[in-house]
Amino acid sequence: IPESQNYLANLGGCEMDVIPADYVNIALGKACSASSSYSDTMPGNHGPETGVDGDLETGWAPGFDNPDGVWWQVDLGQVERIDGIEYFTRQVNNCERRNFEIRASNDPEFKEYTVLYHQGDFPLPMDMHWSKLIDNQSFRYVRLQANGRFCIPFVSEMRVFQKK
Repeated sequence: IPESQNYLANLGGCEMDVIPADYVNIALGKACSASSSYSDTMPGNHGPETGVDGDLETGWAPGFDNPDGVWWQVDLGQVERIDGIEYFTRQVNNCERRNFEIRASNDPEFKEYTVLYHQGDFPLPMDMHWSKLIDNQSFRYVRLQANGRFCIPFVSEMRVFQKK
């Protein structure tokens, strides 16, 4: 176990909300894009679409050709009310995720956006997920954006919820 995992008993750096059972994942199977993909440079499928395929054993990883400005995003197809977000990191890796934001926008280029979650230098532990309820906001795009020094981001699953 990495030394940084000693804080697992005290996860004060990770917000966690419980997503109610009547919320529906509106990102499942939607179109995704990314700054690059690991599958562009290595065998296997780590393309953007694997971040919303409903399978925690798959996921998107960035390629080696874009070390700065790494991002992954899902297009909900239209502006949708977002009531919750849930992000799953890679489930079989000893690498923590740090220095990233989850952003939402109605602009695919994210020239203007709202930060839904910020993870600073304190790492989100391996094999973890993060969830947050969102209050009265509507967007078309949700993006994971790397910010500075970090362990390679990985999106096993990004769930965007709407109360039905």
